[in-house]
Amino acid sequence: MSKECPKCQGEFEEETQAVPKKVPLPIPLKPTMSIEKYLPSIMKKYSNYTLCICSKCGYMEVYFKR
Repeated sequence: MSKECPKCQGEFEEETQAVPKKVPLPIPLKPTMSIEKYLPSIMKKYSNYTLCICSKCGYMEVYFKR
């Protein structure tokens, strides 16, 4: 499903990823550190986000999903 850009009527490219809750640390054994307490409180209830960028003009939209 492709969306049309509201600015220039170009086509959006979309990518969905998980909202990161932990990040790997750059030390041996690759432990992780929780970053959830640093996220804005509104983002804590969402698990995924979709980034949409127009391939013609660069206009960007971000959508969060539970």
